[in-house]
Amino acid sequence: MKFIYHPEIGELELNRKKGRKNISIQYKYAEGKFSISYPYNCPIKVAIQFANSRIDWMRKTKSKSSEKIVARNLGIINRKLALERFKNLAEEICSTTGLNYKEIKIRKMKSIWGSCSIDNKICLNLYLANLPSQLQYYVVLHELCHTVEKNHSKSFWNLVSRYWSNAITLDKELRRYVP
Repeated sequence: MKFIYHPEIGELELNRKKGRKNISIQYKYAEGKFSISYPYNCPIKVAIQFANSRIDWMRKTKSKSSEKIVARNLGIINRKLALERFKNLAEEICSTTGLNYKEIKIRKMKSIWGSCSIDNKICLNLYLANLPSQLQYYVVLHELCHTVEKNHSKSFWNLVSRYWSNAITLDKELRRYVP
């Protein structure tokens, strides 16, 4: 891992990775910097040229970052209490909707709020506990709906909306936050 300084963007993290086939740029909201990953056989000069070709996108993303709220910075979380809260929410939702899940776990995740495996095991982001309760409820409902519909198809969104009519509004509100 190397770091370079770009006069307009600031510090850029360069990650050379074996097995990677292309160059990508990711903005790390919690750290306030960009990370550029590039193939092992790619010269660093090419990765920097790629970053320079995406400078407009990087400026736009960095300016939008001030609108984002970083959930991990909102307070200390008791893991046991968070898991208990999420399990209670899931049971409440299951009792009213008839949806079922196998188990719930919590993990620290960098970019997503939750996931649902093919065998209906739900994993929720620990930092979800720092979000408003209606967003916590929405994320748990969202993942429970994945036990029926495994993708984000129209039928999935219809299912979510059947149980919570303003789900689309909450999904937009959730995008203001980053783990």
